[in-house]
Amino acid sequence: MFETETASIFFGLLGGLLWDNVSANSHYFHALFLTIAAFFTSMLIQKIMRNTLLTSFLLVSVMTLLHNTVYWALFVLLKSTESAGTIYFSKYLLSYILTSIVSILIYLIVKALHKTFREY
Repeated sequence: MFETETASIFFGLLGGLLWDNVSANSHYFHALFLTIAAFFTSMLIQKIMRNTLLTSFLLVSVMTLLHNTVYWALFVLLKSTESAGTIYFSKYLLSYILTSIVSILIYLIVKALHKTFREY
């Protein structure tokens, strides 16, 4: 949220490739999703929205819910497991809630670091 669109694309791609490298069966899903999400988030912040804690929380919450739901639909639900609903509510929804809560702390840390090193 503190970078330009071009830098966000590369950060999203790098983070997604690293995540895909340790994932079992994502087939570059994380790299593609994080690249697109980082670009649109940066574009929204640079052109339309303001960079505040509330917008950060909302964007992280929406992107995390979208990511977890699409990942669950592609890699869990399509395997037609009988307990797909239980897996979604116990694993993916819990991950969404925890990520949304922790994003507040991460935003405050990154904002403080950005203010500290903005001069350099």
